Amino acid sequence: MLIDYSFFALSWKATQQVDSDYRENIRRTYTKELQLLLYSIPSRFHQTIQRCLDSIEAVLSLPMVLLHRDFGTCNIIVDKTSCHLTGVID
Repeated sequence: MLIDYSFFALSWKATQQVDSDYRENIRRTYTKELQLLLYSIPSRFHQTIQRCLDSIEAVLSLPMVLLHRDFGTCNIIVDKTSCHLTGVID
């Protein structure tokens, strides 16, 4: 079976505009969860978790792209002419 991967490549080039409230909600959620993790795991992991906390602003300043946890060719419908996503199945 020949798979056209052009959609995957194009999806990373077509970043999406994301509402600032959405980004703020993500920042709060990730910060809360990482802080809980920081206090719940052995101290040998604290430096790594702290680096993640310190990097949240940098990470959230990156462009947002399409993400699906089971993002495979069998779960998407793509217009072969334009390479635009027309559906996600799961």
